[in-house]
Parts: sequence; C-alpha cells; structure tokens
Amino acid sequence: MLTTPGLQGNDDGLRLYALRGSHIDFYQDIPPVPRSRDAVIRATLLDLSHADELLPTLRFHRYAGTGEDRDAAAGWIAGRLGKRPDLNRVILTHGTQSALTMLLSGLLESGGVLLTEALTYPSVKPLAHVLGLSLRGVAIDGEGLRPDAFDAACRDRGRKVLYCMPSVHNPTTATMSEARRRMIVEVARRHGVVILEDDTYGPFSEHNLPPLAAIAPEICWHICSLAKSFAVQLRVTLVVAPSGDDALRYFGPTLRMTHWMAAPLSAHVAALWMRNGRGQQLFDEVREEASARQAIANALLNGVARQTRPHSLHFWLALPQSRPRQEFVAAARDAGVLVGASDAFAVPPGAAPEGVRICLGSPPNRELVRRGLSTLAQLLAENPRSAAPPPDVGAGRTAMSQMSVS
Repeated sequence: MLTTPGLQGNDDGLRLYALRGSHIDFYQDIPPVPRSRDAVIRATLLDLSHADELLPTLRFHRYAGTGEDRDAAAGWIAGRLGKRPDLNRVILTHGTQSALTMLLSGLLESGGVLLTEALTYPSVKPLAHVLGLSLRGVAIDGEGLRPDAFDAACRDRGRKVLYCMPSVHNPTTATMSEARRRMIVEVARRHGVVILEDDTYGPFSEHNLPPLAAIAPEICWHICSLAKSFAVQLRVTLVVAPSGDDALRYFGPTLRMTHWMAAPLSAHVAALWMRNGRGQQLFDEVREEASARQAIANALLNGVARQTRPHSLHFWLALPQSRPRQEFVAAARDAGVLVGASDAFAVPPGAAPEGVRICLGSPPNRELVRRGLSTLAQLLAENPRSAAPPPDVGAGRTAMSQMSVS
C-alpha cells in the first residue's frame, strides 16, 4: 500500500486493469483520439525529416522555449486571454506537474499554505507533501470555489497561494460565472494571495468566460496543458507569468538543474501545431468527440444526478449516502468498468463526498462508452436513491446547486 498523501493502493490496481485492457476505462482522464491524429503525426514527421532545423532542435536545450515557440504559444493562448501576452511572460514547460513544482517551490517555503478547491487535481496532493506545504481545501458549490469560504481561509496568518480550476473543474466540471470570478479575484487581491489558474479544461467550456488571468494578470499565473487538447503523449504545458520579471525569477537560468524544461522535440512539434493549424484541427476533433460521448451519457443516464458540461471529457456522478463510493467502485470494477472515487480528489479539512468521476475519453470507441455507461446505469438502478443531488463539498451542507447544462 502506498502511503504518500493523494496516492492509494487501489489507484495502482485500477491503472493495471486499464493497461491490460480487461475493463472499460472511465478512470483515466485522457482525451479521445482525434480521427486525424495518425495522419497529422505522419505529416509532421515527414515535415521534420525535410526541415533544416531538425538537428539543432535535437541538439540543444530549449529553456522556456525558443522565441518561435513562445510566439506560437502566445498566439494560441490569446484565444483564451483575449489578447497576446508579451513573449517574455510565456514559458513552455514539461507538463503541468513540472510547472507546479517550479512555481510552488518558489512561491512558498516549507510550511506555507496552499489553498485548493475541496476537490482538486490529484497530483497536487503528493506534490504539496513533497514540498512540505500545508494543503487546505476550500468549500465549493455548483460554480466551484466559494468566495466566502476563500475569504475565510485567507484570514489566517501566513503566506498563501491558491491553485484552482475556474473552468470545467476537475473532477466536478463546475464553472465559475464571470461574477464569481471577479469575486474570487477581489478576495485574492485584498489578502495578497497569488493565484495559479489551471485552465487546461477551459477550452472545453461552452461559455467564453474570461480566465482569472485576464481579469487580474498581475496576481495570476495562467497554466494550460496541451495534453487534453492535442494528445496526451505531447507533454507540453504553457504558462503565462504575471510579468517578465516573474517568469525569469521562477524559471530563470539558475533553476536549470530541475526537470521543468519541455523536451525539445515535443516543444518543436507543439509550436508547429499551434502555428500551422494542425493543433486547432486536433482540438476541434477532440471536443467534437467529447460532445458526442456526453450525448450518449445524457441518453443512458437520463434522470441520474450528474454534474457535467456538454463538451467535457468527464462528469461527476453523485451517490447517495446509502451507496458508499468504494462499494460502487468495486461493483463497477467487478462488472468490467473502472471509475474513480472522490478520495483521490478530496483535500482536508473536508471529507470525501459520496461520488465518482466518470471519464469518457479513454475508451477507444463510442460502442465501448455505451456499454460502460449501460453497466453503470444498471448498477445505479439497483439503488433508486442514486439520483440524490451532489453535495456541497467542504461546507458541511447536503445540497450543491444543480448546474444547468445544454
């Protein structure tokens, strides 16, 4: 049994089932394969084989990305921020975990407080443990982070940093309204809290809402992984710093001994795809397939309490108190379907709610999605009270406002 916070022994077990292909995998949150992926990869490799810059690409390090890399990234990020950020603020990193390692180790000293939503990206938990940070969950509702709970958490003494997902939150898909975003920013400004905004799922929102970094760029680090939008194997995450000085301070030359740098070939391919339209093509196909799979879920789980978005790669399934989550996970596994319990996402002081995350991207085709969801529907039908509304998490209440989706 693993003992690092955020890692559970059954986590490895479920991953083994997924790797063996013996179960329908709703456990891993990876994007569906875009239909043109193979053709795009073949064309890219052919282009690289004829490119004069290929050998230099493989020969030299690519700290923060070349000027061309950062220019391509700035153009891509402009679609989210509403304008192109200055290139000296843009950084290409080796994935979100690497970016967070650099930022948290620089922004907080050991014993510092990292605030997150009461349910959060699972990798944040072991990362906080390794860095010696105090991790505190802040109550959430149907729009995500609650401003009153955030304000209360900020009143304690000591430096704090907030890590959050305002758009298509993982695991609940909660999405903050613009009014909620401005309230969160106002609280952060008042208390001097730096925000690490994970916008990886933002492009999958049906609403064109401004990221926190567009509202308050001076206190926000904007983080966006390309793994969900392009391909999970392309381990490149784009970061926009509050200023060029901040980018240099936390990702500067003196920190090159760490693992944060994007692999040169990956960075080169990502920049190519962001420039030549292939990245947009792949993302459009991923989002289209995600929408089709959400439609299948809507049909098969009609009447079941879910929190979701029409283009999301995952959704949140609430369970009644009479149906313990681990029992449901085990029953699903025995029936050939893998799902993830709330324990992996829950952050103290709140308790893990009775709920599971269902990820729709991993099964290789829609027929397997239908089969897996039909199995879950049958399991839920064994307990009619499974249509209970999802709870407020970390708030000590029993009802979360139901999110309206189209």
